[in-house]
Amino acid sequence: MLRSHIILILVLGLLLPMASCDNNNKGSDKEKALNDSVSALVGKEGAGECEMLIKQIPPGRFKLDRAAYLEGFAQILLCDTLDHDQSYMLGVSQAIQMYGQLMQWEDQYGISFNKTLLLKEFRKAFLAKKPVSQDELQRLSSQIQLYFRQATQQVVKKKAELGKTYLVEGQNYIARQVRNAGYTKAPSGIAYKVLRAGKGERFMAGDYVHISYKGMHTDGTVFDQSQKGEIVQITDLDFIEGFVEALKMLRPGARLSVIIPGNLAYGMEGDDDSGIKPGEALVFDIEAGPKATPAQVKQYQAEQDRQEQQYDDYQ
Repeated sequence: MLRSHIILILVLGLLLPMASCDNNNKGSDKEKALNDSVSALVGKEGAGECEMLIKQIPPGRFKLDRAAYLEGFAQILLCDTLDHDQSYMLGVSQAIQMYGQLMQWEDQYGISFNKTLLLKEFRKAFLAKKPVSQDELQRLSSQIQLYFRQATQQVVKKKAELGKTYLVEGQNYIARQVRNAGYTKAPSGIAYKVLRAGKGERFMAGDYVHISYKGMHTDGTVFDQSQKGEIVQITDLDFIEGFVEALKMLRPGARLSVIIPGNLAYGMEGDDDSGIKPGEALVFDIEAGPKATPAQVKQYQAEQDRQEQQYDDYQ
């Protein structure tokens, strides 16, 4: 999820400074040279690791301001060992954790937190002579969970209402495209238009194929786009149902425009990260290349394994 990636990147900038400080001027010239060499390598490696984390952020949801990123990173990294600075860093670290939790709750429950009021209550409780007791914490937690259950019911109800509306809109859109734009409606409910027929046998489930695709809302706005000639495996585990059906219609060299109704796309949940509404119909322009060779499949699988391992390492 986008926001969790941002928080993870920020927290990475806090881990090292909490354990060390800038004491590079101490020691002999030989020690200083060693310190400088290691520091340079760790700095370059750290930039590479953070860059990989940044690349995991879904496109279109967050544009990185590199100057601002470095300003925040440097402010924390260039710490001193004074109690004031260490306390400040601890406050920053815990605020980042709370901020990430608030954003998660906002996404999950649709709650818009009044952060000014939240900070006011935090400050009052934090500076009180008597700290919040364990019993009081349990009472507060129970009360918060009650509000969350109420908010969840509201989110579910709202999504269901929106989903019905957008599902009907999508069906009407498909009917218009079948009637006016040369699309054919399949028994499943998807509508397709062959832009180029292609040659050879149709792809099957499990095949590894070279494809390029562009996913759009019905107004033409792009929400997803592949690299040209990207290798994918045709499997229900990786793609929405209507997209898999479309892939099985393709032959090498074919190009297809397909409209997928909401029930065969992201369903009544939608996809917040991609801006896809509940029940929304989606349009895909898909171009097929050849099947991948055994060597290409092996390379693809190795890359998938590498990415999964990299993800596990960051958890």
